[in-house]
Amino acid sequence: MKFDRIFNKVEKFDARAMTDPINHERRERRLLDKKRERWVTNYTFFFGNLTEEEQQYRDYFETELEDDPEDDWIDEKLDEIHIASQGQFDPALYDFVDYTQVHDAHENFDDIVEQKLFKYKYRQNASNLATYERRQYRVRDRFLERAKTRDPILEQNLNDLLASDTRDSNLATIVTAPERFRMVAEEETRPFREYMVGEALQQYQDFYETDEEE
Repeated sequence: MKFDRIFNKVEKFDARAMTDPINHERRERRLLDKKRERWVTNYTFFFGNLTEEEQQYRDYFETELEDDPEDDWIDEKLDEIHIASQGQFDPALYDFVDYTQVHDAHENFDDIVEQKLFKYKYRQNASNLATYERRQYRVRDRFLERAKTRDPILEQNLNDLLASDTRDSNLATIVTAPERFRMVAEEETRPFREYMVGEALQQYQDFYETDEEE
């Protein structure tokens, strides 16, 4: 589905002179002016997988994209909903076996944590859309409610924390001021790690709250 979207964009761009001839000259002039600015006036670097071809597409359809933005993240989420609605990837339809066994294949002996992680990761495919959305909205709403009262230490800037770790846990500090040496990142990120584990477990419990098996 992503490939189809890219293919359609290429086709749309290649046929731009024919799809909207009234505005083509103005749009093409804008495209060429911005291309000339990038390659003649400036020295251009592209980031985030952007390419010259993609930028030309954005320049040509600039006003169109302002009115109706293209968002890869939203498109992928819509793809996931469509795929889940087909029912073909419901884990209940498959028997998972140990792929390392050539003869006498048996069921996968993952531990219970691995099984539950797998179940949660593919939860969207394991139920109908109404059930999934009801449970997921409950997870979201309770997460936001808990976030209002979480430990203020979690609001600190991680970049500043890691910068202080670089300063206080290096070899130079051991040599020149050993009393100041400490593993800042290991000590001060503990609340973050404990919060992440606790929150993850709570979200799992919120999602499967009405599931008798869980």
